[in-house]
Amino acid sequence: MHILVATKNSNKAQEIQQIVQTLARVWAFGDFSKLDLLENQATYYGNAASKARIAAEWAIQNRFWNIVGCNDLFFILADDSGLEVDALSGAPGVFSARFDEVMAGTIKTQGDSRDARNNSLLLKLLDGV
Repeated sequence: MHILVATKNSNKAQEIQQIVQTLARVWAFGDFSKLDLLENQATYYGNAASKARIAAEWAIQNRFWNIVGCNDLFFILADDSGLEVDALSGAPGVFSARFDEVMAGTIKTQGDSRDARNNSLLLKLLDGV
C-alpha cells in the first residue's frame, strides 16, 4: 500500500512513515510536483479537501502508481490546521498560513518569509493583551 500525502513538507510524510512503519510506503506530494496546494477555503475541512483533490487529480494525470512502482492500493491523505488564539477571538484560525495576506496593510520586504511576516503580525496584534 502507498500513501501520497498532500503536502510539500517532506518531514510530515516522514513522520507518517514512522507511524505506519512497514504497513505502507508514504510519499510527499511536494517531492513529485511543484503545483500549489491551495489553502483558500473558509474551513480546515475545505482546505484539506482542496489539497486532496489537487493531489488526486495530479496522481491520476501523471500515473503516480507507475512512478513509485505501486502494484496495489494507494491513498491520498490531506490535512489542514491552524493556530487559534483566544485573545484574538480564534484568529488567525484557518487563515494561519496566509494571515499576513488576509490582513490588510502588511508589506513584504525582500528576504522576508511568509512565516516571519505571519509571526510578526501575530505578535503585533497580541501587543498589550
